[in-house]
Amino acid sequence: MILPNNKYAPDFVPRIENGEFTNKLLFGFEAEMGLWNLDNNYIDNIIYKLIEQTNNFYYIKYDGSVSCRDVGSGAEINSQPFNWNFLLNHKNYIKKLCNLKKINEDESGSTAKQFRVNKSCGFHIHLNRLFFSNKHLIKMAKLFYENSLFIEKISLRRNSLSFQQYSSLKINETPKEFVNNSVENNINNSYRYKALNLTGKDTIEIRIFQGTLNYNTILAYLEFALAVSLFTKNNIYKNIEIDNFLMYIHENEKIYSNLIDLKDGELIWY
Repeated sequence: MILPNNKYAPDFVPRIENGEFTNKLLFGFEAEMGLWNLDNNYIDNIIYKLIEQTNNFYYIKYDGSVSCRDVGSGAEINSQPFNWNFLLNHKNYIKKLCNLKKINEDESGSTAKQFRVNKSCGFHIHLNRLFFSNKHLIKMAKLFYENSLFIEKISLRRNSLSFQQYSSLKINETPKEFVNNSVENNINNSYRYKALNLTGKDTIEIRIFQGTLNYNTILAYLEFALAVSLFTKNNIYKNIEIDNFLMYIHENEKIYSNLIDLKDGELIWY
């Protein structure tokens, strides 16, 4: 079965196109899911077809964090790096990924879904670290960790004790201290497994979202990553307040329409 191990890293080829949005901010995502099939060759063919139809935009790797009791093998389908202009021109790549959940029958006649998402699955977004100065990261940390109820709401991980733990700062820790401690303890899991993971060398990671194969929800997650990156870059520290952030996304509703629906509770993960 086509499942490279969890340390597998492909050759990254950024997908960058010119347009309204900066070429300097790059995104990448990990979509965790379970694979279930009585015929592994059939699963392989589906994955190869997805990769071929999206010009090698996706790759797959094993994921041991996915609870496999009801899903078979844990895996994540990941994207190559891309800028926002590329995404706007290739939303069909997201649709092709989401179409996996519609595959319900294999050659053996089983009606079990081959691609399943359960509550153990996450959707993680990476952003290239070069776009963010230290001051910028401190402002992002402020937005994340001083507004944990809002972050929990849009994560679609409601009433999760583990989420509440990693969406909070340590006692008496400031956003500035969090950023500095994340860099200094880049191999310390207590900082790696946080809502905002800043321990990576090349990327920062947003780890809050419930896994999904819902097209509009994935777009909402990505819109949040864009919004939080640009809002915190273009505002001074004292203005990094949730009311100002919400005003920003509503003033730019054409860009953030899916995020607004997510905020208003109109989108689901399943």
